[in-house]
Amino acid sequence: MIISLCISGFICTITGQISGPDSSQVSASKLNYWAYDLLDLPDLRGDLPGRPIIIAVVDDAFRLSHKDIKDFVYQNPGETRNNHIDDDGNGKRDDSRGWDISDNDNDVSPPAGRGNEYFHGTFICGSIITILERCYGKNASRYFKILPVKVLSDHADIPFLQNGYMGIEYAIGQNPDIICCAWSGGEPTGTHRDIIETAHNKGIAIIGSAGNYYSERVDAPSNLEGVLSVAGIDTILRKTNESNFGSRVDMVAPAVKVRGSYPLADNAYFYGGGTSGATALVTGCVAVLKSVNPGASPQELYDALINTSVPVDDQNLSYCGKLGAGFPDLSEAIDYLRDPENRNTHFNPVRPEGKLSINSKLSNGSWDIAPAGAYDGFNFRIISHGKSSLNQSLSFYAGDSLWIKASIGELPPELFVPGDKIHVEYKRTRRWIRNPVEVGYSALTIDSTRLYCGDIQYYTIPEGEITDGSFANDYANGCSCKWQIIAPEGKRITFEFVEFDTQPNTDFVYLFDGESTIPGNIIAKFSGTHTPPEVTSRTNKALIWFVTDSTVTGEGWKLFYRIVD
Repeated sequence: MIISLCISGFICTITGQISGPDSSQVSASKLNYWAYDLLDLPDLRGDLPGRPIIIAVVDDAFRLSHKDIKDFVYQNPGETRNNHIDDDGNGKRDDSRGWDISDNDNDVSPPAGRGNEYFHGTFICGSIITILERCYGKNASRYFKILPVKVLSDHADIPFLQNGYMGIEYAIGQNPDIICCAWSGGEPTGTHRDIIETAHNKGIAIIGSAGNYYSERVDAPSNLEGVLSVAGIDTILRKTNESNFGSRVDMVAPAVKVRGSYPLADNAYFYGGGTSGATALVTGCVAVLKSVNPGASPQELYDALINTSVPVDDQNLSYCGKLGAGFPDLSEAIDYLRDPENRNTHFNPVRPEGKLSINSKLSNGSWDIAPAGAYDGFNFRIISHGKSSLNQSLSFYAGDSLWIKASIGELPPELFVPGDKIHVEYKRTRRWIRNPVEVGYSALTIDSTRLYCGDIQYYTIPEGEITDGSFANDYANGCSCKWQIIAPEGKRITFEFVEFDTQPNTDFVYLFDGESTIPGNIIAKFSGTHTPPEVTSRTNKALIWFVTDSTVTGEGWKLFYRIVD
């Protein structure tokens, strides 16, 4: 089992500038906090959480003496520090301030001289703490504690985390409220799945990185049930190139220029990113929500974030429905958590997933669900919390057509409604209904490889325009599209490109003679950003083939063809 920081099977991609005692790169007055500002963090300094919230960070190593971290370090109440005795009987002697799983000792700090390699855990902690201090000010350390769990040996050659799940298992034994797993990779075993399920059953929230593998997938443990999966966006709310994506993603957060602590000195910082940075930011938001309502379950915390998130699909049409509900709006999430009776006021019709909340105040209601992009339809989950469901009805419309109408008690617990736009109506026949109903929904995404083009299109008219189909958007990843032009016998076909922008040396437009893509039929192939020259076929039939990979996309291309003698 090999798990890496940030991405599966590769060295961490976080990069950034260090600012420390010997650096003039960034002055304190000019530090960029855009990633935190985006999340609408509230001022909660007038609030007093009922108890400290414990956040376990499972990662490579930690500089616990860093000025941002030192006051937040968790102290194991069952262990006396440095008495060389396993006071709490858990098999870990002197684990008063976390534990190094890989080296089986209580030193979670980076190995001497390797701070540039073992920086990740310090960065994650600093990013989480920045959110806590933004909300609770200088007293935040009274209300939150960080449990450091080191899962990378001091003697490792490369920063692959081979003991990540063992670290989660240790953290569970310390009864934290939240576990942050800003890493991903590998195929989980049955034992690993059991560890995550144990955390879930104990009411521990787990926040995980979707991974930075440029792919439509979510890596473990983020793809396991009970884990909140986080992907990454940039400063203009576009998915970062490296971030994974997919229908399993729950939400996104900033994944570039995230200011965090650095382990080379007690006052060193840098700007990091990747889905690790995004995961740290969401972990901080979950921690604040838990402080507002310590009794809230992980699902209630997730719901508060998801149902108040700001959608980003308009900025990411190639990934609609594959970046979760959006990025956190923490102020709105707190209102959602505190005021169950008015949760419908947070409904956003362009959010691709969420919940419709039906409570005793609502006698009639309607919702239009119309997120950006194209979808096969929506999956609905109906949860009734009482016995009065026969006196309440729901109607689901696919576009303008009624798809199904029935009492809540007669509807199946899960149903599918086709279409891009769904209208839902609620009515009750009794004057008073005490038992609330929740209707969860999530968009069923279409195959993104066929978002703008697919299969094969045929042209026989004397001249015309052909494009990749994406128009104002970037073309899709992983597409394979064809256009067949057939001219009369004795004619040829001339192609004139007027726009061209594809990933260089990776995404290609091929021109073939005839009707097949065999190599001997190739007339030309083009890639990059330079407009290709005019090309003429050798026969009366020509085939255009557009092929893209799963990583970077471009603006696409447009050409005019004409049939000539």
